[in-house]
Amino acid sequence: MSESSGSGLFDAAPEAGEAFFALYGTFWRNGLLSQELKEAVRLRNARVTDCGY
Repeated sequence: MSESSGSGLFDAAPEAGEAFFALYGTFWRNGLLSQELKEAVRLRNARVTDCGY
């Protein structure tokens, strides 16, 4: 896998990690939503879920 989640989340199923990062990369690079809106939603979700990132 070319990217790492940093948590070991995909250690047991690296193919799931590869698929996730491919989808996530496509989401961030493409689509109809602005980068600003995507980032605002990412930050809101991190706050709601008490994510440390």
